[in-house]
Amino acid sequence: ANILILSPNNAFSDYISHILPELGEEHIQEMSFDLFAYKELKEVANDCEDRYDYLEKKMKFQDSEWEIRFKEKQSASFIGQMEGFLAMLEEDLVNIRSFTFKGFHKTEEEIIHLFYYKFQTVPLLARMDAVMDYFKDEFVTLRGRELSEEEEEYLKEKAGQMYMEWDIYHISEEDMEALREIFQKMYVTTDLYEIYGWLLKDCGYPELSNAEYERRKLEYEDVFPMLYLKYRLKGSRKHKNIKHLVIDEMQDYSYLQYSILSMLFHCRMTILGDRAQTMDSECQDVTKFLPKIFGRKIRKIVMNKSYRNTLEIAEYAERIRGGEGLELFQRHGKEVEEFHGLSMVEMLENIEKQVKSSNAQYETAAVITMNESDAYDIYRLLKNRQLPVSYMDRDTSVFKKGMTVTTFYLAKGLEFDQVFAVLGRETNPLYKQAKYISATRALHELYVYEES
Repeated sequence: ANILILSPNNAFSDYISHILPELGEEHIQEMSFDLFAYKELKEVANDCEDRYDYLEKKMKFQDSEWEIRFKEKQSASFIGQMEGFLAMLEEDLVNIRSFTFKGFHKTEEEIIHLFYYKFQTVPLLARMDAVMDYFKDEFVTLRGRELSEEEEEYLKEKAGQMYMEWDIYHISEEDMEALREIFQKMYVTTDLYEIYGWLLKDCGYPELSNAEYERRKLEYEDVFPMLYLKYRLKGSRKHKNIKHLVIDEMQDYSYLQYSILSMLFHCRMTILGDRAQTMDSECQDVTKFLPKIFGRKIRKIVMNKSYRNTLEIAEYAERIRGGEGLELFQRHGKEVEEFHGLSMVEMLENIEKQVKSSNAQYETAAVITMNESDAYDIYRLLKNRQLPVSYMDRDTSVFKKGMTVTTFYLAKGLEFDQVFAVLGRETNPLYKQAKYISATRALHELYVYEES
């Protein structure tokens, strides 16, 4: 109950929930970081894109400027820009002025001292609440002191000590609302969406749409910068009940995402990944910057032994990766089969033939495609051929046995007895990654279908 696994998607969470009891572990919490961000930003925008939206757009539009902008917003340098912006925001976000409440006066200088000095360590958008609480305590204390001894004795005799404490030391709900409004009006705005728009403008990026809350949808490039800004302005809840955090697919997390995780968790961590299974155009070694983010020493373990696939599949995957030094498990199986230039009908017939010929031998099979539209089209066509098949998209929460049709990025972390990789053309920017990931999902048999 004190362990949390950051998993890539809901289906993966269900998949490992069946494996963990076999390893003697139960009741382990799982969480998708994208889903967590969506929930945390619900007050800011009605909807948020997730990583799968980003990948689909990346494959469809292949916009180099957009991709450069995305990478910049997830980088250490953008965190530096945000910190510089936050320093300037100390002045720009507030308009402090004196006020009088129930006969008690606070000068502008007094509030400035409280806001910029006494509570300077409190996050900016939570700071006025701290100033308000200080004023409230001061208000009730001073109001109590103004009563003479005779007046206090009279109140005690009239209604007892309980009445006196309530009357002197309690502020009604109506008064609290009025007081809160006085302090909140000293902010120019408290809308994180608007403040983030100022940041983008300062950094020279396209601004957010000027939409009402119901029509706000954050693009994926802005989701985690917005979450970082929220925690810096409002503070973050520390997950003290989590004693160990497991991060899977570590190569897919950005510098910014790890920086956010360092705000939320201060426990021991196990961070796992395969650099070659990146969802980016280039591999990154996150172990180079993790010590700086977490401020502690890292014990790095390199695991070079491949144990999931047969020797033939593992060698095929290694040729795609172009790597060396991997120790392959000596379990032989069927050679990998590649097919070029088949029509859709021929490909479906071939898949059906292979599945039926080994139906009694294997429990799971997967048709893995590049994108969602291809996956859904093939799912429908296989269904029309009366094959028992299920479709797995980003909303799927149950991992089913039998045949599954899904995309390469949703298949990450899963494994299947048979894999049929339908990958299209090499012109796709993520073609190599898709081919490698598809190959490494296969336990016993791998079939690859490519366009000529």
